[in-house]
Amino acid sequence: MNLELVTGGNGAKAHAPSTSAAESAAGKGASAPARAMIACSDPATGEALGEVALDTPDEVRAIVARARTAQAAWAKTSFAERRRVLGKIRDHLLAHLDELIDLIARDAGKTRENALLGEIWPVCEKLRHTLATGERDLRTERVSSGLLMHKIAEIEYHPLGVIGVICPWNFPLQNVLGPVIPALMAGNACVVKVSEWVAFSSVRIQKIFDDVFTETGHSTDLVRLVNGYAETGQALCASGVDKTQTVGQSIFQGIAGMNVALEGLQGEATPATITSTAKAMPWSVLPASGGLHFRCNGKAAPAEPATCSNGILLATLDATGKAKKYVVANDAQIPG
Repeated sequence: MNLELVTGGNGAKAHAPSTSAAESAAGKGASAPARAMIACSDPATGEALGEVALDTPDEVRAIVARARTAQAAWAKTSFAERRRVLGKIRDHLLAHLDELIDLIARDAGKTRENALLGEIWPVCEKLRHTLATGERDLRTERVSSGLLMHKIAEIEYHPLGVIGVICPWNFPLQNVLGPVIPALMAGNACVVKVSEWVAFSSVRIQKIFDDVFTETGHSTDLVRLVNGYAETGQALCASGVDKTQTVGQSIFQGIAGMNVALEGLQGEATPATITSTAKAMPWSVLPASGGLHFRCNGKAAPAEPATCSNGILLATLDATGKAKKYVVANDAQIPG
């Protein structure tokens, strides 16, 4: 595996691409084709930060395959070992606090205060909560066997495998660690496609995991960040990952849904009037959603009262990565 260092402006960028056919050819003396790059800049100042190598679909598939191998061993670890590793991640964050704050501020155009309070603090809180309650939430539960009184009924929670994550740009650190922390606690591996708008910070975030896994004796393939555009995200979704998490659709549903729900708001906008107006809205079609319905009365997902939709919008992408067909799935009507 080669390490590329690309500099621009006052920044320096290290990128460790996966072993590819191009690299193999280069190792045999053939000239490797130039890698496609993502140009990075500070959105607050326009300063060029450098370039990050784009991961090809073939590389993404190879990364997922290696993550699956690493996950098989990780799934067998104890909760105590997983807590130890997550504790090391927390320690790394705190030991490199100023460095990470500066990185986030430059990559996302934020103030240092916003980077600290909006990213580092929530991630540390998620780690604290997971360390304290993760084993309790994942241990086997004894439940009622109903009429079969001579039987024992239990709910067991098993690792899913490799979790695919597609992140938006607005919280470069939190959007990565947010889903990775519970995934690791539950015995899974993660492959994360970061937004191309904040690719600059991805190598340093990858180093958090690499350093911790190396120190604790686990494979660095357990968590891998990949960079690219729509084609890279499409490759991740089609790579055979066992579960995916996309943040953007949830944000879209929430914002668009509340806009429609509050069209009937009368008088002063207070928490009470906003809540009552939202809960009174009828079963409606989400704007620009291809037919996805929603309502905000707290019954879409009983365990999560703030959820306004129980459906999902699936897209078929063309060769350029653009959506050409939308299909609404699981759009069962939410009761009134």
